[in-house]
Amino acid sequence: MSDLDDANPATERQLDPQAVRRRLGASDWQLRPHPLSHALHPDVQGFVLAHRRDGTNITVIVCDAAGQAGVRIITAALSRPGYTKLTDRTILKRVFPGAVAQILAPTWRGRTLQLWGRLDGQTWTDDLEPVPIYDPDKLTAAVRQLMDRLDRQDGQL
Repeated sequence: MSDLDDANPATERQLDPQAVRRRLGASDWQLRPHPLSHALHPDVQGFVLAHRRDGTNITVIVCDAAGQAGVRIITAALSRPGYTKLTDRTILKRVFPGAVAQILAPTWRGRTLQLWGRLDGQTWTDDLEPVPIYDPDKLTAAVRQLMDRLDRQDGQL
């Protein structure tokens, strides 16, 4: 399977961000790194697709399933200023190479809609759950850097 195939933009371990972008309508979406990419485990893929005009962001994480050898999980969360609509799931479904596993109602004050699925496109089963996606040491260091930066900005006010 080619990772350039727009019908199924997945390889065995990764999701091709450019293929997903094309499925969404490439001219409307900008590809960005995951905001905490430096704190992710090495085997975790993360990226953000940002809509150029309406402020919508789709944050995508691909990781292993806990206790399920060879199974990779995709989590995609769509957020936008104001409120998401359940019809936004049709946009979000374009991230996945197969069936959408789980649709969660809008959360975080109605601004986020989250979908789960399998990278291989197979049917979701209830025993699947993602492994921790952040390396604890890297995440601790990232939080310290952020707190130091905020302290420095505070001192400049």
